[in-house]
Amino acid sequence: MALDKQAFINAGYPQVQELATELWLVEDFVSQEDIIPVFEQLATFTEEDWVGHYMDHLRDKAEREFGTRDIERLHEEGKMDITFDWADKNIMMHDLKIIEKINDGINNIISYDPNLYFTGTGTIQRQYEGSDLKVHVDNHVDPYVAYAAVVYLNDDYLYGEVIFPEQGIELKPKPGSMIMFSATETHPHGVNPPGPGPLRYVFPCFIKQKELPEGFVHNRYEVHLKYQTHKKY
Repeated sequence: MALDKQAFINAGYPQVQELATELWLVEDFVSQEDIIPVFEQLATFTEEDWVGHYMDHLRDKAEREFGTRDIERLHEEGKMDITFDWADKNIMMHDLKIIEKINDGINNIISYDPNLYFTGTGTIQRQYEGSDLKVHVDNHVDPYVAYAAVVYLNDDYLYGEVIFPEQGIELKPKPGSMIMFSATETHPHGVNPPGPGPLRYVFPCFIKQKELPEGFVHNRYEVHLKYQTHKKY
């Protein structure tokens, strides 16, 4: 069963906007009071903390899937993707009520479909001046990802819009907003590089499916070769 606008309304989000087919915006998904402790915790992290989280996460994943923590060798063999320019842009947050609120909200939205499940968020993503997120399709990495969601924590950064080239949409959501969209090839997306000044912070979330649709074919073509983000300064 495909996700639809009624699922958001039934979950308690009547303010949902359907921007395009399988692309929704929910403003006030979390409150400003929820967001304040996030930035208080962010202020305690060092640059070494940011770099260490991403690489440790990959090593843990490699050990689970391949029995080794040698991610550089696995990358050379084509068995693991390492996005080197994102090595300092993800970090795990701890003991924040906003995480529970996001997890509960998303699980309520998808509760109508027993094939969908969401194990939760907790990793925050940052982008600083000049760092874009190339146009991509989320299920190219993991075919079991059915939908993606992004919760926005600030909007005081310059540029840094999320773009959906196929839908002709460029968007800079307000703090506390969530967007949710299909993780399939109908919704390639990326983020324009922020300009000088404040950084861009979001919680990315991935909703998975227990079983793949009949006839599903897993593609991994490079959509960023077709679509480009745009530096505006």
